[in-house]
Amino acid sequence: MKGSCGQSKTFKLSAAAVTLVFVSVAVCLLAVRGDMIFSLFDHPDTNQMNKELVDAFEAGQVSLLETPPQELLELENPYDYLTRQSKGISYLWDHVLFEGKYYSYYGIGSVLTLFLPYHMITGKYFSSLLASFIYSIIGIVFLTLTYFVFIKRFFPKISNGIATAGLVIVQASSFIWYLMIRGDIYELAQTSGFAFLMSGAFFLLSSGVIGKGKVSRVKICISTVLLSIAVL
Repeated sequence: MKGSCGQSKTFKLSAAAVTLVFVSVAVCLLAVRGDMIFSLFDHPDTNQMNKELVDAFEAGQVSLLETPPQELLELENPYDYLTRQSKGISYLWDHVLFEGKYYSYYGIGSVLTLFLPYHMITGKYFSSLLASFIYSIIGIVFLTLTYFVFIKRFFPKISNGIATAGLVIVQASSFIWYLMIRGDIYELAQTSGFAFLMSGAFFLLSSGVIGKGKVSRVKICISTVLLSIAVL
């Protein structure tokens, strides 16, 4: 492990081993979560992203299908929480009210890449918890790949041991370990953003546009698409 990480395959093998360990930890966390994986498909925890936005997009609109109550729309200031509470008027939690319609402002990237295609093909709604888990695994793998390319390209003279220790620190401190076992709208937006951000960063670093080397237009194209989805 004292050898230079840029001169041997030791760092590649170490990085693969570290990633495998962290992926195994992720699987264990999902198991400890207590949900039966197969039952999640039959009884998905539906929310704004994996159901409401899917239904709206399939209906050809960006506003949600649910209509705000008329009492809410008649208020002088429907955005005042205390006024709504005093009058007992309901309001969908963490939804946007604009010009008499409800909207969702969470993670359309995951809707376009997973939830909408799955529902159009199967007629069912994909589990938000499993989606968070899948995006987390993708992010973990591409975090390693991005780190690997970064070290190889800019710090090839450091030792395999230091490079591997850095990977362990990066993976352990990514905060994905809290997000992947929640599966709510907030965690979905963050885990999917994490997955697309890290995959986009990998293709950007390996494209040759940063540093020396031949530039790959294909990788630049893939990178910009992935980073754009991360913004969504």
